Amino acid sequence: DIILAGGVSGGMWKSIDGGQTWSKKSDISDNVAVSALVQHPFNQDEWFYSTGEIIGNSARASGAPFRGSGIFTSTDNGETWNQIQSTKDDDIFYNSPYDYISNLTFSPTTGTSFFGSNGFGIYRSTDAFESSQRVLGETNQQFWASVAVTNQGVVIAALSSAFFGVTQTQQPGVYISTDDGLNWTNITPDTFPSNPDRSVIGTSESDPNIFFVFTDA
Repeated sequence: DIILAGGVSGGMWKSIDGGQTWSKKSDISDNVAVSALVQHPFNQDEWFYSTGEIIGNSARASGAPFRGSGIFTSTDNGETWNQIQSTKDDDIFYNSPYDYISNLTFSPTTGTSFFGSNGFGIYRSTDAFESSQRVLGETNQQFWASVAVTNQGVVIAALSSAFFGVTQTQQPGVYISTDDGLNWTNITPDTFPSNPDRSVIGTSESDPNIFFVFTDA
């Protein structure tokens, strides 16, 4: 019956009756541009949401971004939320991997966490986002970055083409890691778009060898 939901212009909400009624749980002083939400695989009361939408949303004019300010966490099943201080970035400039995070995910086998940072690449953390290191991509070498983990711990990432006017040295496409995100192999198929935009990754619950990459070309 408990559902948590977030929106880019609406903050974090919670329902305890299967979605019949909702209560807003994020504070008005927090950044409410929720871009992704994930539950810790080993602690069901612990949740995380990221912030920042780079291409705009229904609350603003087309193309207008909602600047993010890092990652927020709840340890009481979404009742209260606090910003992870090491991810805090409240300035007005686009200069941090915490400005526009596209998605968050955890490995269900190791507890390692990952996030895709638009413009910066794929980041890995072994302490639930308290500290993170870039493991794939380069600054401005891809506009979009996405990451997912299968139920057996295989990490999949997708990188888009670079920002306009940037000479790309990191090849866009699909990458895979079988060692918890430490090393990556380019498995981009020949049929993949030559100038890919945003990709969304889905994994199969029934077959760990199957995943899907939905790409805007």
